[in-house]
Amino acid sequence: MRWQHAALSLLLALVLTGPTRAASPLDDPRAHGMVRVAEDIWADAAMEAEAREQLVPLVRQAQQRVARHYGTLAGAANVVFCATRSCYQRFGAHGLGFSDGSHVLIAPRGRRVAIVAHELAHVELATRLGGMDAVMRSVPQWFDEGLAVLISGAEEFNETTWRAATDEGRSAPALDELADMDSWNRLTGADGAGMHLTYGTACHELRRWTQAAGPEGPRNVVSALRNHEPFAAAYRRIEAQSDPLPVFAAHDGQAWTSANAADGGLTPQTIRASVTRP
Repeated sequence: MRWQHAALSLLLALVLTGPTRAASPLDDPRAHGMVRVAEDIWADAAMEAEAREQLVPLVRQAQQRVARHYGTLAGAANVVFCATRSCYQRFGAHGLGFSDGSHVLIAPRGRRVAIVAHELAHVELATRLGGMDAVMRSVPQWFDEGLAVLISGAEEFNETTWRAATDEGRSAPALDELADMDSWNRLTGADGAGMHLTYGTACHELRRWTQAAGPEGPRNVVSALRNHEPFAAAYRRIEAQSDPLPVFAAHDGQAWTSANAADGGLTPQTIRASVTRP
C-alpha cells in the first residue's frame, strides 16, 4: 500500500534513485537484531519459540497464493517478523505489514496469511517489473493494490462486501480517481473509512478483469510492460484477446475464508507504506 502519510519512514526513506535500489535494513535482518528461522524468514529475537515455529508454514502458504497467479516466484524476499510494536516502529513501519519492494516486514498483529501474501504480491510485481520505481512509473495505484488484495484472498474485500459498501457499485469511484497516490489516500481517508472505495473497488476491477483475461493476465501485463507497451493499452488488449471465464479461476484456490480476516484482518494501514512518486 503506497501510503503517502507514512512518508518515507526509515525503511523507505531509502528512496529508489535511478536503476539502483538503495540499501534497506531488510537486506540484512541479522544486523538489526533479527534471528534466522529459515533461509528467507527472520524473527525478532524477542519472539517466543512457539511463535517462531508457526512462521514457516505461514510464509509458505502466502507464497503459494502469489505463485498461483504467477506460476513461479521471481522475488526472493526476506520476510521479517517483529514480536513487539517497538521493534516494528524502530524500522519506521506503519500498520500491520510493510514492503520496500524487495522484502517484507510484518507487525506483531500481522501474522496472517492474507497480510503476508499481500506484501509478497507487491514484491513479486516489483521484481518482475524491475523494481519499485518501475512499478510506480508503469502502473496505476489501483492495479498494484487491487492485484495484491486479490492475490491475498482477504475476505474483507470480497464481492458481496464491496457491493454492500458501494450501493451495488453506484457510489464507487472511477478508476481514474484511483490512479495516483494522492487521490487514493484522500478517498481512503486517514481512518480508513473509505477503504472499500479504494481497495474494494480496485479488487473488484481486478476480479472482473481476471475473469476475462484469465489467470495468466497479470503475467501478460508484466510482459507487455517490459516490452514498453503502455499500461492502458496492454490492459485493454489482454482482456479483449482472452476468452471470458465462467468463474474467477483463482477464487477456490485462494480460500476466501473469514480465517484470513481474524483479529481485524486487512485495514488500510495493514498493507505497506511506500515511496512517494518522484
